[in-house]
Amino acid sequence: MVLVKVFHDGADAFAYLKEDPVDIILSDIRMPNMTGLEMLARLRDSASENAADDLSRIKAIFLSGYSDFKFAQEALRLGAVDYLLKPSELVDIENAILKAKALCTSDGVHQFKQSSSTEPSEEPGSYLIKKALNYIHAHFAEEIHLADIANELFITPNYLSRLFRQETGQSFSDYLTRIRINKACSLIVESNMKIYQIGDVLGYTNSRYFSEWFQKNTGMSPVEYRRRHT
Repeated sequence: MVLVKVFHDGADAFAYLKEDPVDIILSDIRMPNMTGLEMLARLRDSASENAADDLSRIKAIFLSGYSDFKFAQEALRLGAVDYLLKPSELVDIENAILKAKALCTSDGVHQFKQSSSTEPSEEPGSYLIKKALNYIHAHFAEEIHLADIANELFITPNYLSRLFRQETGQSFSDYLTRIRINKACSLIVESNMKIYQIGDVLGYTNSRYFSEWFQKNTGMSPVEYRRRHT
């Protein structure tokens, strides 16, 4: 792993990354001319508009002194690997970078398999579910319902429900719960955020409810889970 460039200006970093994409960026939230979140959002938009896979695969880690949970939620919505609060231990930063590196490797294998595949293009049902899954992963920290996604796809909730179970083998609610639990477990083990902060990031403003929900789905409290896995 090689350090490519250091920037103190978000706009300069964005301009550089559009021309010379990297695998991983470690960014602050507040920077002159462009915030780290805006920079990542614009990189994602550029990837969507230009089908530039290099931009879409960039892994971002945010290191910030701001504990405002809206920042953390936005970072997760944009697909950030981690959101670390300052001051952060060096080991936490190293773990986040290793996680990002592993995701880069996984993406590379997935791209190779796709380019080597001779299977026909997706059926309409699979395409709809792919769009639904993308929506869930982008909004899982918000209060979302099956009807919201059905409206986005211009289909009925009942049809989406049947299609979702047929394509994924799970109900919408079970899939959403699994995504949230996986993210909660990741933040509990790999971040230095407090338990109530993690609950807020995932949309559970009542810390007691979040702890009860987590224990119901994992068999242990968030505190116990952190103690056993760190």
